[in-house]
Amino acid sequence: MVEFIFEVLIQTLFESLPKWIGILVKWTFYLGRKSISRIKEENWNKRIGIIVLLLVFGIVTYLIN
Repeated sequence: MVEFIFEVLIQTLFESLPKWIGILVKWTFYLGRKSISRIKEENWNKRIGIIVLLLVFGIVTYLIN
């Protein structure tokens, strides 16, 4: 049971978190001119979120060393 909960939690994090980060980045790039519901329907949200997460991870790793 614990394995199932852990699996669902990890799957949800890896599938929805990058998408929402991408949506928020695109929304701030558009300066709020487009609504979030319109941005949700566009492509590349997940890819942008993954790129942002990798950049943040790289910057934090660089600053730690």
